[in-house]
Amino acid sequence: MVKASSKNITLSDFRTESYNLLTEVGNKISSNALNPYNFEMHDNYKIDLPEIQKRLDGIAQKFRKCEMNYYLHFDDIHHNVLTVDQSDLPISRQRIFSDGPALTKQFFDVNDKSLYEELINGQFQEFILFIASVIENLVYLAETLIRKVVVHLKNKQPPSIIMQNYVATLEILLKLQYRSIDPISTCLSSYKTFFDKYLPTINAYRNAYIHGYRAKLMAFGSEYMLDSPMAPIQINTLDARVDIFSLAVINNVRSLITDFFNAITQTINTATHVPA
Repeated sequence: MVKASSKNITLSDFRTESYNLLTEVGNKISSNALNPYNFEMHDNYKIDLPEIQKRLDGIAQKFRKCEMNYYLHFDDIHHNVLTVDQSDLPISRQRIFSDGPALTKQFFDVNDKSLYEELINGQFQEFILFIASVIENLVYLAETLIRKVVVHLKNKQPPSIIMQNYVATLEILLKLQYRSIDPISTCLSSYKTFFDKYLPTINAYRNAYIHGYRAKLMAFGSEYMLDSPMAPIQINTLDARVDIFSLAVINNVRSLITDFFNAITQTINTATHVPA
């Protein structure tokens, strides 16, 4: 008998947060309240409203792709088929994703263990790469619209800044009193537990998937797991189970996007210039 699953899922909507942020930036541009400090280091940090909107849209679209990926492939995942028991085959999965009145339907049918494993492995790689990109773009957004945390020599190629390094550098600047506590630092501080627990694994897997060839997932007993998570996540624990790990990441990044957009908006609103 076919193991079928069908659900309706409402996709995340960051339009209000994006609109508010763009409005604040637009107000500063209209009043010519711009300073050149970030832009003087590299033209990547130019305050350009259409480009900022594209980045906000890109963050939202990539995250929604991660949501679709999670709910289609990892929600109600068949651990038994991937590990010790193929009795659930064939599998049929359908998800109807909605954004207001707009709908998109995605589905798959699979009748073979090896193909199901290949599907899950490939989709997890895509999930990690898109999540890593979302987080990296949040950092880039802050480095453009807020006074830079990570500085570099003029006209040198900007370094790639992962969130862990951005947060660690900001903490040092706060201790040295080169920066004051603001909505950005408060927001990031509230996600310290998530960052400390999940970012090491996200970054390690992202690099492995770009440069390597292994799926980095494995069967352990009757569960499908990450085979080499980074501390503090321990191998062969519930935190390393592929569906539990993915859900925790989705839920935290969803709220992070909202809070981070709002924090940037608040910082710009109370500043005299942008970058704030």
